[in-house]
Amino acid sequence: MPPPLAEVLRDPARIAALRETGLLDSPSDSAFDRLADLAQRVLGASVILVSLVDVDRQYFKSCPGLPEPWASRRQTPLSHSFCQYVVASGEPLVVEDARQHPALRNNLAVRDLNVIAYLGVPLRTPDGHRIGSLCAIEAKPKAWTPNDVAIMGDLAESIMHEIAVRRLMNGALRQSESELRRSNAELRNAMTEAQSARRQAEQAATALRESKARLEKVLEVETLGVMFWDMASGRLTDANDAFLTMMGYSRDDLARGDMTWSNLTPPEFHQASLTELGALQETGRLGPYEKEYVRKDGARQWLVIAGSSLGDGVCVEFCVDISGRKQVEAALLSLNVTLEQRIRAAVKERETALTRLAQAQKLTALGELAGGVAHDFNNIAQAIMGGASMIGRHADNATRVRHFAEMIAEAGARAGSITRRLLSFARCGDLRPEVVALAPLLEGLRDLLVQTLGANLTLHVAVAADLPPVFVDKGQLETVLVNLATNARDAMAATGAITFAADRAPAQGRDDLGLAAGDYVAITVADTGAGMDAATLDRALEPFFTTKAPGKGTGLGLPMARGFAEQSGGALQVRSAMGAGTTVSIWLPVGERVRAAASRAAAPAKPRGATPRVLLVEDEDAVREVLKCELEDAGFQVAEASGGAMALAAIDAGEQVDVLVSDLSMPEMDGMTLIRAAQERRKRLPTILLTGYVGDAAALAIGSQAQGSICLLRKPIAGSALADRVATILEQPGAGPTG
Repeated sequence: MPPPLAEVLRDPARIAALRETGLLDSPSDSAFDRLADLAQRVLGASVILVSLVDVDRQYFKSCPGLPEPWASRRQTPLSHSFCQYVVASGEPLVVEDARQHPALRNNLAVRDLNVIAYLGVPLRTPDGHRIGSLCAIEAKPKAWTPNDVAIMGDLAESIMHEIAVRRLMNGALRQSESELRRSNAELRNAMTEAQSARRQAEQAATALRESKARLEKVLEVETLGVMFWDMASGRLTDANDAFLTMMGYSRDDLARGDMTWSNLTPPEFHQASLTELGALQETGRLGPYEKEYVRKDGARQWLVIAGSSLGDGVCVEFCVDISGRKQVEAALLSLNVTLEQRIRAAVKERETALTRLAQAQKLTALGELAGGVAHDFNNIAQAIMGGASMIGRHADNATRVRHFAEMIAEAGARAGSITRRLLSFARCGDLRPEVVALAPLLEGLRDLLVQTLGANLTLHVAVAADLPPVFVDKGQLETVLVNLATNARDAMAATGAITFAADRAPAQGRDDLGLAAGDYVAITVADTGAGMDAATLDRALEPFFTTKAPGKGTGLGLPMARGFAEQSGGALQVRSAMGAGTTVSIWLPVGERVRAAASRAAAPAKPRGATPRVLLVEDEDAVREVLKCELEDAGFQVAEASGGAMALAAIDAGEQVDVLVSDLSMPEMDGMTLIRAAQERRKRLPTILLTGYVGDAAALAIGSQAQGSICLLRKPIAGSALADRVATILEQPGAGPTG
C-alpha cells in the first residue's frame, strides 16, 4: 500500500532536494519559459506549468497560458493542485475530464482555474526525489495520446537537466554553461522530435506534417546546429543554417558534397568518433560527447554533439558551440599550473632553509651531548678498569675481590642510569614505573637538598591530605625533581625559597596539556627567583638552550623533565614572569588507575626436574662468557654459539635446546632472523632476545613474526635476572626439551 499523500509531500529528504534547487520564489527564467513554450507549441495545449510542489503550496517556475490572477501570483495552495498527485505517485497523471475523475472532481482547481483536461509528468532528481511536475492543461475535455505523454517526459528530463546543470555553474564558466544547458535542453527535445517524426511518418500524413513543422521550429534556433549524415558514405546530406555558419560553409558547398566526415573530423578525433558511431549503430543514440571540428578555413571549433539514428543508414546530429567554455577552462588550467609551480618553489625554498637550520642545530647539539656523555662514561670506564685490575692483583683476597666486584657492578648500573636519562630526554627509553607515595618522597628530598643547595635557601614541602599515590619510575622522578631544585637555586642570587607542592589535578578543562581523561596529581617546584621574560620562556624547553654561562649548564634539564613526564603518561608546564619567580608543574597519573603487577620473589627461580639446556648466541666474546658462567651458576646447562649460522648448525645436528637466548644485533644474521629460522625447525621453541637498542626499535623488529614464545630483555641485565626469566619461561605450559 503506497504511503499517504501528506506523508510523501512532507518527506524531509524530498523537501531538502526541492530547497537545494534554489528555484522556489525565484524570478521567471527564459530557459524554463522556452521549454514550457516548446511544450505548448508541440502539444497545442492552452496552459503549460513547470510546477514545484512544496509542503503546502505549488510554485510555478513557468506558466505560459495561465489566466490571471494566478499568472501574476505564480502559485496556488495545494487545494488547487493536481500536481501533488503526480509527486505522490511518481507516475504520469493523464486526465481527460477532471469533472468525471473520482479523486479530482472536487479539487478547487476545476472551479477556480477551469482545469478540465490534465497531463502531468513528475520532475525527478537524479537521486529519485520528486520535486514537482511538468503539466499541460486544457479548459475542455481532451484525449491525450501516448506520444503526448512521451514528449512531456522528455521535456521533464530536459527541465531536470537544466536544474542540475545550473547547480554546477561557477565563476567565469557561468555564462557559457548557461548557454550550454539551454541548448542541451533544446537538443534533447529536437532528438525526441526527430525520432517521433520518423515513427509517425509511417502513420497518417497529417501527423507527419505536424512533426515536420515542429522540427522546422527547432531548426530555427540560432545556437543549435543540426546536420544529417549518410552513415555509409560519411557525407553530410543536410544541415541547418546555424551549423553551416559554425563551420564557415555555404549551401553550395553542402550540395557539392564538400562536407564529409573525413574533412570535418581532425585525425586525433577519428578513433573517438568511430567509437561513438559504433554505439550509435548498437543503441540508436549518439553522445552527448565533445569533439573538435575543422572549419572550412582550417580553424578548429569545439562542439558538444548528440544524435540518433533515423534508420535506413541516416542519422541526425545536434551540436552546440562550446569554444568559449574551452577557452575559459584552458585559462583556468594555465593559472592553476602556474600557481602550483609558485607554491612548489616557495615550499622547496622553505624546506631547504629548515633543513640547513636543523643540520646546524643537530651538529651543535651532538657536540655538547657528546662531551657530557663522554665525561660520564670515562669515569665509569675508569672505575671498571681499576676494579678489574685490583681483582687481578688480589685474586686470593676474597674480601677485596667481593668489594671491587660490587664496585664494578655499581659502575655498570650507573652506565645504565645514564642511558635511561638520555632516553628519557629523547622520550624513547624504558621507564620502570611503580606506585609511589609522594609525601615521604618529597620529605626525603627536602632532607637531602637542605644539605646540598646551601644554607641561605629555604625549602618547603606542601602535600595535600589524602593524596593518592602516582604510578611512575621513582628513580627518574627523584632525578627530575633534584634537577628542577638545582635550576631553582641557580635562578636565585643568594637567598630565597623553593617550594615542593603536590595536589590532585584532574585533566578536565586542561586541553592545552594534551592529557587523556582521568585523575592526575600535579607536583610543582616553585622558586622566588628573578623569573624569565617571554622570549626566554618560549625557549625554555628547547634542548641545549640555557641562560647559564658556558660550562655551567647543558640545557637538558627541562627537556629531560618534559620527556619523563610525557613518557609517564602526564605533562609538564612552565610558568614564569620577570620578578615573579618560576613554577614548573608536572602532571602524573594517579597510581590507583594502574593495576599493580604482582611482585616476584626476590630469589631467582631454580629449574626443576632434569637440568634444562640453554643455547646462548652472542657475538661479543666477553658478554657471552659472562652470561654463560652466570647461567651455569644458576644450574643450567649452556651451549654457546658466536653467531646465527653456528646456532642453526647445532640445532640441525639434533642438539637438545630448551631455551634459545640470542642477542638482537649480530653480523651476518641478526637475532630476529635466527629466531624465525630456529622456530621453523622447532615449532614453539621458547626464546629470549637480548638487545642494547633503545625505545621501541627492538619491539618493532619483533613485530608479529615469531611463532613461539619470545621475551625481550634489555641490556645491561644481571645474570640472576636472566636466569630467573629462563626458569619462568620453562615453567610455562608446553615448554620442554626440543631436540
